[in-house]
Amino acid sequence: MPDGITFQTDIHDLSKFDIPFETRSLQTEEGEPIPARFGRAVKRMDTNQIVGRIGPRTAVKGYMNNLETLNHVLHDNVNLDGVSIKDTVHHNGGRIHRQIIFPNYKIEPEIGDITELMLDVHDSVDNSWAWQVTFTGYRLWCLNGCTTKDFSIRMYGRHGANNRLDYGSASRVIAQGINTFQTRESEFRTLMKANNLRRSEVENLYRHTIAWQPRRDSKGNRVLTNQKRLDALMDAYDTERSFSGDNMYSVYNGATRWATHSDTTSPDARRLRHLDVAKMQRSHHWSEKLSA
Repeated sequence: MPDGITFQTDIHDLSKFDIPFETRSLQTEEGEPIPARFGRAVKRMDTNQIVGRIGPRTAVKGYMNNLETLNHVLHDNVNLDGVSIKDTVHHNGGRIHRQIIFPNYKIEPEIGDITELMLDVHDSVDNSWAWQVTFTGYRLWCLNGCTTKDFSIRMYGRHGANNRLDYGSASRVIAQGINTFQTRESEFRTLMKANNLRRSEVENLYRHTIAWQPRRDSKGNRVLTNQKRLDALMDAYDTERSFSGDNMYSVYNGATRWATHSDTTSPDARRLRHLDVAKMQRSHHWSEKLSA
């Protein structure tokens, strides 16, 4: 399968990720062999492309084993009726991403503002992403992602020779993910009660969290704020407060709107932006606004 995105509704259709890989020895430009302890190349066999380099102890098993086990766990533990799926292949097959939305698990902190349970699977054979499954949410009103302050309930594994998804462990984590998601409704209502915020307060919060990027400009002057990022966050907040009011729920949704509607083509950008939102929620600036 070539790089690209496929939308579907059959959770058992993993054909986009059924990609054959093998490892090959490295060599110098002059054709001299490089010992395996310095790494190996990963070759995609159906296209004869080299997609990356891995270390001597990293295993290349492809994507299917863990995905099939995960499907087994989901089939036995989760209501799969009506799921929607987005399958993505990046970097000539070197990285993959599967996103599943479960419409039967939802929260509605205020009428019409519905968030559905969402699961993201990331994996790679080029040693760039560890294998991981994360639970977040999908807010229907503006198609935002929903980020917990701990970022997500996560299953995580390195690409070691013995690494394989364990059915029992995965079942426990998925049950925890569903239970945690369903407690978010009360958390969001708490954010709504933290209201009557001035716009300058919101700008100050974003400035000292997500937009805080100390650096030197071209003239050597110290700069603390990424102004472009701050402006984008405030624009997103203005959109959200027109719907939910001047409260911390709008601050949160402004941040997730900014994170989800990324202005970059990097496949990792959205994930990193949601990490920034999670860090904001763990900051003392955030806690101070909630307790004010």
